[in-house]
Amino acid sequence: SEHLDSGVITNKKYFSGDLFHLNLPLFSINYKRNRDKIEYYLNKACTFFVYAVYDSAAYYNLNLLRSIKKDNKLGYSALFNLAAEYYAAGEYRLSYSRFLDLFKYYNGKQDCAVRYGLGVNYEAFGDFSNAKKQYYYVLRNPDDYYNEKYNLKDLAAYRLKRLRGSKKKYLK
Repeated sequence: SEHLDSGVITNKKYFSGDLFHLNLPLFSINYKRNRDKIEYYLNKACTFFVYAVYDSAAYYNLNLLRSIKKDNKLGYSALFNLAAEYYAAGEYRLSYSRFLDLFKYYNGKQDCAVRYGLGVNYEAFGDFSNAKKQYYYVLRNPDDYYNEKYNLKDLAAYRLKRLRGSKKKYLK
């Protein structure tokens, strides 16, 4: 999968740090030249995500999803990113809904990152039984890509250990 790597933004040099906002007019100028909405929304979503402005990243990912065809491979990544951005912004119900869409309708059942995303959402809702099921799936079905880039297996093991070791804390 290419969730975070699918962005057009990774192919060009842009402003970073405190100057990241200077990229936004560049994206607008580029859009006026080529009229490529998908590139425009993708660049904006990636920029806001990288700088942890999750509500804005979610806004542009939602627009991206509305602009692409359902069979476009980019749609899966955009939907995943949208779910992650909702979670990061504290919008757990929206995040859960998007992860569940990936799980049910986009063959996300075999995607460890989707299963992990569902797990953290179940955990946020206090559904520790379903959270554990998702984390166990991640542990039993290792994915080299996620384990190399994101230590997903280690994260799932940590969350399981935390759930098992702190039951009293979670039941308050």
